Amino acid sequence: MATVTTPGSAKALNSGYRAWVELVWDEGEKEVTGRKPFFDRPIAEISSVGGKYTFKGSCNNGTIVFEPEAVFDLAPGKKYQLVCVVGKGKNIVGMSIDAYASIKIKEINKIK
Repeated sequence: MATVTTPGSAKALNSGYRAWVELVWDEGEKEVTGRKPFFDRPIAEISSVGGKYTFKGSCNNGTIVFEPEAVFDLAPGKKYQLVCVVGKGKNIVGMSIDAYASIKIKEINKIK
């Protein structure tokens, strides 16, 4: 099994954004979490067999929420952490703002 966790209440990559798993689809486009987006809380940890999965994440700093998607190839027996990476842009008056977010995974260790 491959496991993907989130930093949860910890701030990811010093961006101030917390990463959560909202939904996950397998290669057959079947949603595998069983989560009901409007009723259930986001997921802090999910385990599944290895393979390619599309993750919809939530990057939330308490004020702004981004919901990026990305495809990850998970290897059995490995543990990953989902993190948010926020990009900057400028608003109409030239001030720097958080313009977009993406999600990435990093391998944190092998599952014993």
